Amino acid sequence: MLYWMMRLFLSERMAGTFFDTPGRPQRSTREGYPRSVFSNNFIFIHRKRTYVYTPFPSLGDHLLGGAIVRQHTILIRKAPEAKSEDVPDWESANVFIDTSGDGDGQKVAIQDVAAVGAPLPVFRSATDYINSSNPGSDWYIAVNTITSAIGFWEAVENNRGKITELDLTFAAPNTWKGVTGLWERAATATDRQQRGR
Repeated sequence: MLYWMMRLFLSERMAGTFFDTPGRPQRSTREGYPRSVFSNNFIFIHRKRTYVYTPFPSLGDHLLGGAIVRQHTILIRKAPEAKSEDVPDWESANVFIDTSGDGDGQKVAIQDVAAVGAPLPVFRSATDYINSSNPGSDWYIAVNTITSAIGFWEAVENNRGKITELDLTFAAPNTWKGVTGLWERAATATDRQQRGR
């Protein structure tokens, strides 16, 4: 069995609207949020096809397991005088999630099953569903493959002269608490406005 290794990136996000009170305490931890969302069944769409994520019973303190399942049809051939028919069949890929974040971060291993689809895009569709269906959550989940520096530079060397563009996308952390500063300025402006009346 071949598995793809990926890393989960959880970005803290401030839920609510511009007018909500800032600084509310977090309801879930970086470790607890993936545990809560991946401990339940959910249905998501990937490339206009329906997929189901189904969790396994608990595998331990920091390890979750589950399966991503996709329905497809297979042709059942019968005797020459009988008509062949398409019947539904379910293909699944195992998913294992380390929520601990110890050492080098939270990780995911997904079984590569051709009938289910390429693991990275399928799992990205699953996390997109989680992000969009939980807009009030404390965390936003992104996922990327785990690559080695050696593998990266080998790809560069093998494609020297063929690479015409490289796009890098970063989810920058809010180191200086910019939103908090904005809330403070808005509150000060509101106080001044109320005193001026």
